[in-house]
Amino acid sequence: MVDGFAETLETVRGFADRIDRVVVEVSGVGEPHKVARWAHLPGFTPDGVVVLVDPLSVRDRATDRYVGETVVNQVAGADLVVVSRSDVADEADLAGTEAWLSGMTDATVLRTPVPTAVLLGPSPRNLPAETAEDASASTTPPHDHVSISRRLDGPIARTSIDTWIRARPGGVVRAKGLVRVDDRPDDRTVLQVCGSTTSVTVDGPWDGGAEVVVAIALPGTPRAALVKWLNLLG
Repeated sequence: MVDGFAETLETVRGFADRIDRVVVEVSGVGEPHKVARWAHLPGFTPDGVVVLVDPLSVRDRATDRYVGETVVNQVAGADLVVVSRSDVADEADLAGTEAWLSGMTDATVLRTPVPTAVLLGPSPRNLPAETAEDASASTTPPHDHVSISRRLDGPIARTSIDTWIRARPGGVVRAKGLVRVDDRPDDRTVLQVCGSTTSVTVDGPWDGGAEVVVAIALPGTPRAALVKWLNLLG
């Protein structure tokens, strides 16, 4: 986590044109929210902290004299918490774990299975052209999550981003936008939603690519609400 990790990130940055994202898996006793700070290094853009919990053991581990504090810190520092083993845990274990998590973190909590795009975030630049024309275009990821995308035309107002953040529908679990903003039109601004966290960062000069924003929401979230939300950017 000191010299070796920094050197590894430097190496990765050297072939950034060949990769889409970097995923860092922290050890069982690591603190992912601290590791995530490395994403602010030049050449990287922070995404989110996803913490996986086992509903059959997490509450016991949280009270363990040796690792309990670490487990609690891992959960508290998450942007998105995924409850695993939903195929073997009974409903009492799942519901009990979710109730416990509600008192431990403000992060969004989801049960497996979870679409890859929710775990890792959508890739706006990789969308088929027909799904990126406007906010009425949509696709449906696995497990009935709702996905809406919108292609933007030119720089958007900084004030519209502030409004967009405040108006976020409750069902949204992931969103990503690559945009230009009117007060920094020559830079690439990244809009990022991961679970309960929203961030706005600049990761370098504008590269001439498409200006697109994509949102993924929980099953049952009204598409009209997502369309209205994305249309606030302008």
